[in-house]
Amino acid sequence: MKLSTTAYIAFFVFIGFATNGMAQCEPWCQGMGGYYITYNSVPHSLWWHRHQKQRVYKEQSIGRYFDNDISNSIVAIATPPNISNKTQYYYGNGTFYIDYSGGYIVVEGPIGYTVPSIPYNSLRLNFKGNTYYYFSGNFFVKNTDDYYQTVKPPIGIILPLMPANSIMTNDGNGNIVYQYGHTYYQPINWKGQLYYQVIGYSA
Repeated sequence: MKLSTTAYIAFFVFIGFATNGMAQCEPWCQGMGGYYITYNSVPHSLWWHRHQKQRVYKEQSIGRYFDNDISNSIVAIATPPNISNKTQYYYGNGTFYIDYSGGYIVVEGPIGYTVPSIPYNSLRLNFKGNTYYYFSGNFFVKNTDDYYQTVKPPIGIILPLMPANSIMTNDGNGNIVYQYGHTYYQPINWKGQLYYQVIGYSA
């Protein structure tokens, strides 16, 4: 069966849209140079975005539940002596967990905790004379023992991407902001690109 010229044109138009992802992605999916998957910098289509993002992104999202099968890939981390909260946290590949209903649930990284390593693709950010490492909503600094300590996101730091499942809200003055855990991010135009700046925290 031969396709008409119109059918060929329609087919290639569809391929163009699917390959280049002409539709705007969610804010956390945007990055420098346009709309692409900032998790691993692989260009993606709108189809990929709609059907694969949960598998790639939401694994590190706050509230994601895992059964006990991941117990071999995470480790319990010690509570710093100066912190009174004795919740037992677990850590693996840039993500923090707590026990939940026979398994584990992803939580926001507890501030002041130390971990031995962070993912190789963590963002390295220089801000006000300090070097920060960012991965999936968590900020780290490297200590003198070459371990990494979680820190509060510094006010004013700028990121090229948003944490997965950030919640759109407003700042009370009609401006759109995004909340992830206790941190608020504001979309800004920086050097002609869409970026996100840490502007504050919730109580």
